[in-house]
Amino acid sequence: MLDVSDSARAALDRTAMSDLVDDLSRGDEIACIAFADGARTIVEPGDADAWLEVWATDPADRFPAGSASDLASGLARAAALARTARTAGRAVEIVVMSDARVTGNGEERLDAAARLRAAGCVELEVRIVASRSPPSAITALLGPGRVARGSAFTLLVEGRATEPSVLEIVSGGRVVGTRAVPAGAIRETVRLSAADEGFVAYEARLRGAVLIRAGSIRAGPIGASTHVVVTEPGSVLVVSTDGPRSELQRIASVPLEWIDPVASATLAARVAGQDALILDGVAAGSLSPAARSALRRAVRGGAGLLVLGGPDGFGAGGWAGDPLDDAGFFPLRARPPGDAGLLLYVALDGSGSMVDPWPGSSRSRDEVVRAAMRALVAQAGADTSLALRRFAHGLVPPGRRPTTITLDATGRRAAADGVDGLPAPSGGTALLPVFDEALRFTRDSGVARRHALVFTDGRTAETADELRAAASALLESGCGLTVVSPSDRGSETLRAALADTGARSIRVDDAAALAEAFRATAASARVDEPFVDGPSLFAEPGAEEQVPGFDVPSRAVRVNRVFAAPDARVLARTADSAPVAAVRREGLAWVAAIATRPGDAAFLPRDEATDALVRSLLGLVTRAHAGSARVERGRDGVLRVAASAEVVTARLETPDDEIVEVALLPGPGGVRRSSRHAVPRAATAVELLDVEGVVVATLGLDVPAPPELQDTPVVDLSPVQALAASGESGAGSTARPWLALLSIALLVLAHVDASRA
Repeated sequence: MLDVSDSARAALDRTAMSDLVDDLSRGDEIACIAFADGARTIVEPGDADAWLEVWATDPADRFPAGSASDLASGLARAAALARTARTAGRAVEIVVMSDARVTGNGEERLDAAARLRAAGCVELEVRIVASRSPPSAITALLGPGRVARGSAFTLLVEGRATEPSVLEIVSGGRVVGTRAVPAGAIRETVRLSAADEGFVAYEARLRGAVLIRAGSIRAGPIGASTHVVVTEPGSVLVVSTDGPRSELQRIASVPLEWIDPVASATLAARVAGQDALILDGVAAGSLSPAARSALRRAVRGGAGLLVLGGPDGFGAGGWAGDPLDDAGFFPLRARPPGDAGLLLYVALDGSGSMVDPWPGSSRSRDEVVRAAMRALVAQAGADTSLALRRFAHGLVPPGRRPTTITLDATGRRAAADGVDGLPAPSGGTALLPVFDEALRFTRDSGVARRHALVFTDGRTAETADELRAAASALLESGCGLTVVSPSDRGSETLRAALADTGARSIRVDDAAALAEAFRATAASARVDEPFVDGPSLFAEPGAEEQVPGFDVPSRAVRVNRVFAAPDARVLARTADSAPVAAVRREGLAWVAAIATRPGDAAFLPRDEATDALVRSLLGLVTRAHAGSARVERGRDGVLRVAASAEVVTARLETPDDEIVEVALLPGPGGVRRSSRHAVPRAATAVELLDVEGVVVATLGLDVPAPPELQDTPVVDLSPVQALAASGESGAGSTARPWLALLSIALLVLAHVDASRA
């Protein structure tokens, strides 16, 4: 069985074929099958003289040109033909001469092996011949499937060139993009713009690359194609508590819609169906549970997401310990992996003055403080351990340690009940017992990250020296300290005592400022350094290849201190290697993050590089989405679909107007998929249908080059050769040893096919 595929045929010389005669005994007969994509018997069973006469010419010439692809190597078809040979009851020995760049379906080869069992084969020998490099070819052209009119998008080209060449992107008979490519593997991106609505086809090819085999020229260049549905511009929704930012709108250069996550009750509904989403420095506590779930569903359904930093971004915004952050949903995290969370000791003043009205409010100071504390309980990270203490002239109730509550869903309810159940205000104010308990309680907890938050509105009789000593001891133990008081009251002695100790003293004017002081204290306590001022920025090598048009300014005014998620691709860093920009895949969508706030003079002022940074990442995340769905066809031929609606059927169309409907089965991560062989390779467009048969989205498809043009690795068959040599030959020998050896060979080749897919 001779492999006459393009990569193997050059090594099939006459000398090697003649040497086979030396292995024949008197009366033996020899036959020959040549195989590439198909198989053909080129020498019927006969004596050695007939064999040598055949080899006076090139056996490859006997393989009919044009009847099958000479770039494939279908061992299964050759095996199927071998079992039909006229053996007249003789024992059959098989020699396979191949470079082991085998294509085709592994299951078919196993089936052919099973059928050969009855053919009487007693021995299999595999002889590996030299392999010629595959020809220049474009093997894949990957596009977005659907883009908005007037927007820029990127095509990814993969293939190989045997010599320096020019890559051409052709559409409508016109070359719309070129790249000079060196010899070797090709992985290039080409940036294009969608001008007109409609269905647009693109083909990638190498200038002048054609196949000359078997005396004929393959029609047209060797290439792959993709198809794009161009629609009206889609929408990008910006989630921001600061309202529309004109600088961000100018930077983005695409229409932006804005929504306030706190003021709007429709955020969860608005998130669905967007082309892309931007979180513009949003604090974790600003997103309701429903909005968080909607955000995750939208991204898994194909909507891209761009996360921006700022004063309320990442660690400064309370994202450290948030379930989304801990799950690695964002490519940049607010705290390093392995951080065990925060122990927050909160002491609230319960002295008699707390019954007085809060300035400018009809509510008492105690009511305002309880409300701020309930808000903190609702917004703090899920791995926060809260210890709640009431105090007045001493600890209330005396002699009882505070209970530690972890703020998961159950813990939040228990903590809120604890706030409501605090004793009524009465008595004077003493802070030394609070500082002393905070020191002992947090030190004995064994938690590395701990902080004490104290609210007081009264004056204390304790001296500045006593308070300074107690605060310093607490800080030296490794526990942070923040003291909050209303601006109209509070102890000047206390503020003087805390000066220069490292403790924070915050004075607030109204109820909103108090709630924000509580939230910000818990958020900043979760990270060692929320911000880094004035860092130099550098793009990582290869960032522009990953994200076309990517750039980063040489310096920022301020960046958020962040850490890369395990599967993130970092695109830019500071001089001390801290990540600043990164991307990761979530389902079929891209999530990108920038650890600063572009267009904000206090973080990253606008310039040409800032514009390129935002536009390239926004282009990436938008490119990953296709209206309300995203479709990818893998190298294994499987169609994978992520959509905001539940789609169950893919209706495919080929250039011959053939319509094929394929069922989409549930898969991991909410991505549905077709069976392996259900999708026609020539399909150029797909409609996605929901359970009611309604078309959810229409997208173009990538059409890869034929399988035989894909890179086929060489299989190491030396173990198979060693096993095959141990088989017995001769008439009447059982076929089982030969079958076992051939099955092993075919199993190895099937495994290689699966690995390639």
